[in-house]
Amino acid sequence: MGNGTTTTRRIPVQVSGLGGVVDESAGGGFGKGGSHSLALKDDGTVWAWGYNGDGQLGDGTTIRRTTPVQMTGLDGVVSELSGGGGHSLVLKDDGTMETRGTNGFGQLGVGSLAGVVDVEAGFHHSLALKGDGTVRGSGENDDGELGNGTTTDRTTPVRVFGLSGVMDVSGGYEHGLAISTMAPIYCKRGQVVCRGTAATDYIVGTAYPDTIKAGSGEDQIYAYRADDIVYGGDDRDVIDGSEGKDRLYGGDGPDTINTGS
Repeated sequence: MGNGTTTTRRIPVQVSGLGGVVDESAGGGFGKGGSHSLALKDDGTVWAWGYNGDGQLGDGTTIRRTTPVQMTGLDGVVSELSGGGGHSLVLKDDGTMETRGTNGFGQLGVGSLAGVVDVEAGFHHSLALKGDGTVRGSGENDDGELGNGTTTDRTTPVRVFGLSGVMDVSGGYEHGLAISTMAPIYCKRGQVVCRGTAATDYIVGTAYPDTIKAGSGEDQIYAYRADDIVYGGDDRDVIDGSEGKDRLYGGDGPDTINTGS
């Protein structure tokens, strides 16, 4: 919570001493390894609080923090950040990255990339969208969350197979998502590429969400449009937007996500 206590709160509380925030991210996943939060201030500094056993707060310690502390050692202007399950990714204006925290699966490997325009930390994996519209990933891959056609963990970045023209990317617990000009594309739990075809278990329709977000649960997916309607689902749920348009479907199995209009 960042309010100086460890008391569970059922209503929102203000994070202590933090203002001018332009971006934020909460570490996702199950257990204490994902219980940290990040905030980017308008002066370009990064602040973090919560669990710090793997150094994911980036303050040079492994001390749990109940109020925000500044991430140290950052060189350059920060434009974006993302918190994962025990690690943190920071994107700078020059397209390079800084990484902090655990690297047991190689999830910090994306930090070697340049020309990056978006970063997303999953639970034990990381995704980076490059300026050429391709996606790279590193880290845990036992469910195919890196989307490279294997289930082998990677300590150095690999390209997500078959993706180009990507506009937005998101990393979840054990899955990754992307929006592409090829078609609305979702990669999830080992399904390498789902692209628009006539097959009923693949993507149909042409409605594009404006942005997407993978939930911290194993199968959670959310899509957002500029009209402020939120669409979400898991393996078998269906949540429709107003007037039945731009729907996001949960599939009929753990590896299938459909969209329609």
